[in-house]
Amino acid sequence: MADCSRENNPVAAHYNARARDTDRTKRATSAAIGVRRFNNAVKRLLITDFARGGGTVLDVCCGKGGDLAKYRHCGIGHYSGIDISPESTAEANRRYRSGGMAADFTAAFVCGDIRDPLPPVLSGDRGAVDLVACQFALHYVFGSADSASRALANIAAALTPGGHFVATLPAGARIRERLTDRGGLHTLSLPSARYGVAYHFYLEGVVDCPEYVVDQGTLRGAAAAHGLDMRSYCPFGAYCEAHGEGALYAALTADERAVVDLYAVAIFQKAG
Repeated sequence: MADCSRENNPVAAHYNARARDTDRTKRATSAAIGVRRFNNAVKRLLITDFARGGGTVLDVCCGKGGDLAKYRHCGIGHYSGIDISPESTAEANRRYRSGGMAADFTAAFVCGDIRDPLPPVLSGDRGAVDLVACQFALHYVFGSADSASRALANIAAALTPGGHFVATLPAGARIRERLTDRGGLHTLSLPSARYGVAYHFYLEGVVDCPEYVVDQGTLRGAAAAHGLDMRSYCPFGAYCEAHGEGALYAALTADERAVVDLYAVAIFQKAG
């Protein structure tokens, strides 16, 4: 597994710092609180759609365990979480134990990199996981084709045939659109490369680190190479609307919509 003590990884360093910040009052008064609540609602809908009673879940880039209660509500049987931030996985484990969740489902937490082979404590028998989820993090592995391929290979190997992989991530087309500037005599745009196209994203109290553009076609092809068929790719607003929760999106301010409109839900199913 990855050496999770390394602070020279900017993503790990950022999320380690976030794990240390436990001031809930500050979060509740953050300018981004509306975005955070909306994103949580999208995750709730997605998890409710695919987590089944008694099922086994692998939460990739699980962070501080913010979705544990959602899985508990769905009645899952076992939860495995992996994250590159040691402080985040420690906090997730603490939340699981202090929240009395051990009486409802078993869990394992590991600090590691999804691009490295998964330890048995997470994946159990190969092909034993019903649902793999990766919330707001899949884009971090698209720095190269090899990086993305290794992550998706591990995800596919963990899934049972017919199992689902669900992800929330920035929509490449939206990112390119926002970072393109055209004038009468000039055009500024991101490179058209499929991998390794970086930009820096800051959202108050949430994100402040480099990310990679992930175009829908690139994601579809990379996943298909490992037997993961993209069944749906849907912007957040449309996803809520399809679930009868359009009012959640309508209630956002213009500034909040500008943020959530950057994101999409991607749903895959393993062949078999």
